[in-house]
Amino acid sequence: MKHCYWTLVTDEGNPQKIGLLHGEKTGHLLIYCNKKILSVDFKVRDSKVYSFFVNDELCEIHLIQKGEKMFYEFKINKEADTPRNRVRKKMEKKYWGQTLLFFGGMLILLVGFLMGMKYYTSNNIEQNLEATLVSKGIETVGTVMFDGSLNDSKISYLYIAENISHSSKLNTEHLAKKVSQPFIPLSSGDEFLVEYAPSNPKLSKIFFDKPTQKQINLYYDRVVKQHQKLNPTLATSLAKCQVKIAFELKGINGLADFYHQKSSPENNPKNNQNTYLKLIRDLPFQKKVENECWE
Repeated sequence: MKHCYWTLVTDEGNPQKIGLLHGEKTGHLLIYCNKKILSVDFKVRDSKVYSFFVNDELCEIHLIQKGEKMFYEFKINKEADTPRNRVRKKMEKKYWGQTLLFFGGMLILLVGFLMGMKYYTSNNIEQNLEATLVSKGIETVGTVMFDGSLNDSKISYLYIAENISHSSKLNTEHLAKKVSQPFIPLSSGDEFLVEYAPSNPKLSKIFFDKPTQKQINLYYDRVVKQHQKLNPTLATSLAKCQVKIAFELKGINGLADFYHQKSSPENNPKNNQNTYLKLIRDLPFQKKVENECWE
């Protein structure tokens, strides 16, 4: 049984796992997206193309028979007459003129940048590259993956750039230097904003202080569980209500205050028992709890 899969990131930043199962003996074939079956076919032994939509994106899986071997390719059809492709072509036409206008200027900047690199040490070169990434980086979604266990001090994050999957490894001992600090301990599958350089998509940076909406929902559930763990007598409804209000008032920092409510300022200077107590003792928090959490 052959199993191939690809990842397509939608405009909303949601990775869609598209997979194919193909029996080598029977020729039976199944195509799925996440947990939804898109197509089933039987006794497929020759080259063939399967088309399907993921949201409004027209996708294709090509089966290519070469001799006794079957090859599989996933493509996005950008030529067919679909609403999405009509919008794409209008946008490409709009920006093509701007690209031509700025191409000369960008070329001059690039030449100047390369010449300037000769006057800096390797450390300064790295800093300049990061500065370029911040000013011109393209945003996408990165998914955190652990290589073994967190004790190995290695994590990686996956992201899609120009329809190609990339992986970048980080050492957790250097998180403070290389990336923004996570507010809440990381788990495999967590999603955050990633910026990559358009000229070199392998050059990227993950922002743990910019979680996706999906990640915010995961944070909310984790914080509620942590809040109840630290306060066993607290009713679930009250715990959820308090955490919701903390997020409404302070955003991610409010969630982090609740999660680290037993941490000392020495261990966590930003979110700790002092910031937690200050939050829950503030008048706006107490008023909202009184109005929204007590029936």
